[in-house]
Amino acid sequence: MNLNSVYFFILLILLLFAVTENILTYRSKSKNIIFLILVIVFICFCASRPLDFDKDIQMYQAYFLEFCNYSYSDILFNNTHRIREKGYILINKFFCSFGFRELIIFFAILGISVKSYLLQKESKLPITAFFIYVALFLPLREYTQIRDATATSFLFFALFLYQKRKFYLSIFVFLIAFSFHAVALIYLPVIFFLSILKKEIHYVYLLLFGYLLFLLQSLKWVVTLPFLPDQLLRYNSFEGRGSVLILLFAVLIIALYHYAKALGKIDSDSKLNFYAKITYIGLFFGLVTFDHPVLSRLSNALVFFAIILLTETIVVLKNSYSKYVFSLILIIIYYFGMRNFVLINY
Repeated sequence: MNLNSVYFFILLILLLFAVTENILTYRSKSKNIIFLILVIVFICFCASRPLDFDKDIQMYQAYFLEFCNYSYSDILFNNTHRIREKGYILINKFFCSFGFRELIIFFAILGISVKSYLLQKESKLPITAFFIYVALFLPLREYTQIRDATATSFLFFALFLYQKRKFYLSIFVFLIAFSFHAVALIYLPVIFFLSILKKEIHYVYLLLFGYLLFLLQSLKWVVTLPFLPDQLLRYNSFEGRGSVLILLFAVLIIALYHYAKALGKIDSDSKLNFYAKITYIGLFFGLVTFDHPVLSRLSNALVFFAIILLTETIVVLKNSYSKYVFSLILIIIYYFGMRNFVLINY
């Protein structure tokens, strides 16, 4: 079997368990065991990726060899490399004593285990939530963009800690996330909006404001500001934009959430409201940064919370009709999961 066939097969197995979880009721212990096995399968899949599969892995390997020539003093105080995030460089330097394959294994374990832990803890349908994440994001994150994958794992953890009012610990975990990739900076505006926008209608206004900025193409002059980092400015001439499908997916989840709320299925103090607020913020950034090939990742990262919102909303609706419709949606998502993996070959 070639690599595509292996991925399609294990993703299909994950789909079957997700559909079964959605329709039937697993015993809690059985579900935890199945979930753990599925997570280990995908960790092994990412950890064993060929080192010549795509340009990203070749770039990471070249950087790894360069970092091995750096001293710890150079990394901390005299870093001239285009990669500035010291956490990522220090991990590379540590694994110079072992090898690049061991580094890939470490990042596969770190990136996937943190996200899967959060899904299991926060979603009553963890297998389903894990399937959606894997299909939509794993090929373009854990399998290729390992810095992004590690940073977003800690970013999500930091936001969950904030939701639980563990503010100092949340800031500490955010700093860890930022030490791997600047995409973690989305934490700051998310916390800002969560702090000042208290009512749900405010997030609707925020989304409308984002749409206005999108129509005005405000991003074109923002990305030319002189104080922006060179790492960002170098992408201004690149072609690429955000995903219409991901934005549409988040909009449909918000619509389903409001439908469940209108039926009285969701309390005003439910944690689902927190997930909905972050989904709104993600949509705002998705519209504002839509035409930028790198900044559009900001909204994609926050879709993680939309996935949990979706699975939890399906649970509170509690009717067989919604479960079967949702199962059909999961099959459609499987198609896009296959498509995403094929695309990273190019």
